[in-house]
Amino acid sequence: GCGLTARRMARDRPSPYGAARDALNNRSAGPSDAIRASERFPPRTFGGPQHGEGQALALREGAAFFPAQRGAWHRDLERFRKLPHLGIKKNSLVRFAEFVDIALKKCYHKYKEDGCIMELGLTDKIAVVGASSKGLGRAIALGLAQEGAKVTICARNSEALDATAEDIRRQTGGEVLAVPTDVSQPEQVDALINAAISHFGGIDILVNNAGGPRAGRFAELAAEDYQTAVQLNLMSTINLCRAVVPTMQARGGGRIINLTSVSVKQPVDGLMLSNMARTGVIGFAKTLATELAPDNILVNNVCPGIIFTSRIEQLATVRAEEAGITFEEALERMTADIPLGRIGEPAEFANLVVFLASERASYITGTTIQVDGGMVKALL
Repeated sequence: GCGLTARRMARDRPSPYGAARDALNNRSAGPSDAIRASERFPPRTFGGPQHGEGQALALREGAAFFPAQRGAWHRDLERFRKLPHLGIKKNSLVRFAEFVDIALKKCYHKYKEDGCIMELGLTDKIAVVGASSKGLGRAIALGLAQEGAKVTICARNSEALDATAEDIRRQTGGEVLAVPTDVSQPEQVDALINAAISHFGGIDILVNNAGGPRAGRFAELAAEDYQTAVQLNLMSTINLCRAVVPTMQARGGGRIINLTSVSVKQPVDGLMLSNMARTGVIGFAKTLATELAPDNILVNNVCPGIIFTSRIEQLATVRAEEAGITFEEALERMTADIPLGRIGEPAEFANLVVFLASERASYITGTTIQVDGGMVKALL
């Protein structure tokens, strides 16, 4: 029953757990072998409804993240702890998940020895990520930390920033420096970069990110709104680059990744300020990529489409008010334009940024790539 430990369950009766364990004990086996072994067993009850299904699910979920670094799997252990719908006593499933943790690490090291895993080369790299207390910035900071990078995060809200830093440390065991910063203020940008260099010894990766300017159409906006948008999105990018380029040159190279918007490829109705300011970032980045290429500093732009963050909530609220519909209906209309039929998750966006920051992206510079589920219809 549920009182049996995962180890006793595997020993005393056939189960997906036992089959997976036997497969993984074979040094030549990998996660796919363990999955196939566990799936030979039909759903059965081991002290709780669908317990066998729960074990197979835990293994499949873990194997899906198999090549990931240690932090990704600990994140999924947290997910396993929140699966009450499986009808399984929590401790039993967590024990099984912890077994899979050990098994996957064993397989990871075997695959690494055989040269079958792509190492991103981010261990001990030093990164600065803007607007990283929540949303896309937070997802990127977490992704970099999961790959072994040392991360400096910043945002205006110090309380939220400290909470995010602690959460990333807990999930990854990585080094995280939190520096409250308003990136639209040049003196605060300089203080941020100086703090990161003083603490970590340099900077290898800069992720330029800032909250978007307010939504609005031409007739609704004052001249000051345009100035604020340029300062927030364009000048913050320029000032951060000015601050980090010397240390990157001294270290023999680096990565600069600018978060913009799909509006630079396909302007978004009602986002006049974003359409204007973010396009300036693209022109700046393309020119900078050419100038810094001899220094091995690569500059790229990544454009989020509709990714579920507070920014998308704000946009959906505005559209709901304009159209006289509910927030949920506005969200559904936004989803209708996405060929994949859903709104993206921050981690999905962060995956591309982490790759561009890595040693594996060594021949990519001056590009602008959207992560939008196919929403943008432009060819380039």
